[in-house]
Amino acid sequence: MFLLDYINKYSWNLNFIQGTLNFFSIYLPYVFVSRIFRNANQ
Repeated sequence: MFLLDYINKYSWNLNFIQGTLNFFSIYLPYVFVSRIFRNANQ
């Protein structure tokens, strides 16, 4: 029972980490590109 709980928590953490990485891989390039465009337009 304890082992099952541990596996559930671990897989949740793995999903959370993967979701965070996906978020950053989409969000960071967007911020980077928008900053470059803002500097180019000045």
